[in-house]
Amino acid sequence: MKQQEIQLGDLAKDKITGFTGVVVTAVVFNASVPRLGLQPRELGEGGYVRSKEYFDINQLELVTPKVIEASKLIKNPFKMLDTVKHTLTGFEGKVTSIVTWLNGCVRIGIQSTTFDKGKPVDDLAFPVQEIELLTTNTTKEKKRTGGDRLNPTEVKLAKGADF
Repeated sequence: MKQQEIQLGDLAKDKITGFTGVVVTAVVFNASVPRLGLQPRELGEGGYVRSKEYFDINQLELVTPKVIEASKLIKNPFKMLDTVKHTLTGFEGKVTSIVTWLNGCVRIGIQSTTFDKGKPVDDLAFPVQEIELLTTNTTKEKKRTGGDRLNPTEVKLAKGADF
């Protein structure tokens, strides 16, 4: 059975816990299954806004499409492991995550290749508009074998989403 495509703005449900919410963000990390952030529509006890929770896309099922209209995503010209630079701070490294939001925002996670006091420098995420490409990743992606696990580059979460 083919999995239904779940997009930003859809109402989705976790198949294991039953947690239900609107897909407000999608996160793709290098070499992993995309994770979707679900924002519950109901307030918690006491009237507070409940926190969004993240789930692997394969663990979710579509409940209702387009309960909220997603904004058009900002164009993302980057691929995983491209070498990039944050134009405002000069922070350089490899693209290790791409995060898209319901409001159209796209953030690029960058992992530095340098060390500080013997430890890798923490990765940081920046708006895609503030990133400059230094070199393109030319490594060919290995073909995955077995199972129905989705390849992150094959997932379409919204029109214009480039993973």
